[in-house]
Amino acid sequence: MEANEPLINEKGYLRIINGRHPLLKGKVVPICLELGKNYYAMVITGPNTGGKTVTLKTVGLLSLMAQAGLHVPAEAGTQICVFDRVFADIGDEQNLEQSLSTFSGHMKNIIEIFSQVTGKSLVLLDELGAGTDPTEGAALAMSILERLHYVKARTIATTHFSSLKSFAYDHEEIENASVEFDSETLQPTYRLLQGVAGSSNAFEIAGRLGLDQDIINRANMFLGEEQLKLKRLMENLEESQRKIYLHQQSIEEDKDKIEMLKQTLEEETLILEEKKGEILQKAREEALLIVNQSRRKIERMIKEIEKTAREKELKERKRLYHDAKITLNGMKENLITQMDEMDINANLCQDDLALGQTVFIKSLKQKGKVLDFSETGEVNLQVGVMKISTDFSDLVKVTDLSHSEQKLKRSTSSRLTFQKSQDIKSELDLRGDTLQEAIEKVDKYLDDAYLVGLNTVYLIHGKGTGVLRKGLHEYLAAHKQVKSYKLSGYNEGGSGVTIINLSG
Repeated sequence: MEANEPLINEKGYLRIINGRHPLLKGKVVPICLELGKNYYAMVITGPNTGGKTVTLKTVGLLSLMAQAGLHVPAEAGTQICVFDRVFADIGDEQNLEQSLSTFSGHMKNIIEIFSQVTGKSLVLLDELGAGTDPTEGAALAMSILERLHYVKARTIATTHFSSLKSFAYDHEEIENASVEFDSETLQPTYRLLQGVAGSSNAFEIAGRLGLDQDIINRANMFLGEEQLKLKRLMENLEESQRKIYLHQQSIEEDKDKIEMLKQTLEEETLILEEKKGEILQKAREEALLIVNQSRRKIERMIKEIEKTAREKELKERKRLYHDAKITLNGMKENLITQMDEMDINANLCQDDLALGQTVFIKSLKQKGKVLDFSETGEVNLQVGVMKISTDFSDLVKVTDLSHSEQKLKRSTSSRLTFQKSQDIKSELDLRGDTLQEAIEKVDKYLDDAYLVGLNTVYLIHGKGTGVLRKGLHEYLAAHKQVKSYKLSGYNEGGSGVTIINLSG
């Protein structure tokens, strides 16, 4: 059946694309039909055996199939409306037992339809107004169509009345349609032409079926000159409309082909974009792999270089430290000697000396009392139980004993501080310590560093989990002797070393 799932709507819109009667077999000419958007009703004209009734049945069956949840024998994109009722008056309703003529049978059905029809109904009427006087039948058909149009029911009616074509032209929401008839082959094509009114082509069909041509010619004479002209005019107009419609259909088909080509191109473009994305992603992954491999290689090289540099730096540091220690020890001895030789007060003159005066003897680093003066220019002194003689230049006056002792104590403190400066280093290794142990060490270390006058010191705490580093930083932030602190650079240990600047 080659059926597809239709699109369902509740707006009264019906669009069938190449729909086929589900029971017809063999080569079937599909129909295309649209109703409910710009037009509420459609009047189909054309010759007998042209496919008008099949069109009505196809529309009705496809609507009911869709509402029953079935796929429909039409192309994708077909839209079916959900109707509350589907009414159909199709075929000859003549019944001799019930004394019903063709006309009466049709009227009975139409009366029943009017009692139930709503704006959400589909009404299918075959040969509307047939079976009675053509003039009255056409007038009645127009009135029926007008009432159905008034209630907005979707209506499709077939007819042979020419006046109904004019009626449809005069109403914007009622459209003419026809089943195509090939005037050259005198055969129906069974194609539905929407927007084009058709002719019954009775004379042509009669001739094709074998009616004597003289009879057909005589029938043309009975039409009269004016009617014949009008018939030919209508046929020419309908032929022009048919050509315009076919041209429009051709444009629509070309448009559909272009749309399909556009869709195909978009799909191919999308596939290419996906492939492009895959290729780029693969290239990125390969590039990232190369970068990671290169980075690891570089990191290994850097570590080796840093290791070599640290070894060299450690050796150089040890050498510099050893040299500095020797130099500082020499400076220490000189400084201690100089401090010992420093004047505690002003140098004495001979005139300043008096018997019994306490003086400081620099060579002995002790105090003594003046006993007397010798003729050789020396001074005789009592130092403890000893008596000695020395030169004036070896003596200094002690004006304030407590002040002199403080000077001596400060001198001794300076020597101790200097001694401590030889032992304290500019870095403290805390790796392996707990936070409490590290804080106790740092507290004493910072005091010593501050005492000896170090401006910058290094705490080596390692990277690890960062708990030790965080705790030390919190402690340093509150330390009064810490001016600032920061983590060292990459080449100095990175986050494993903290540099501290002490207050001056």
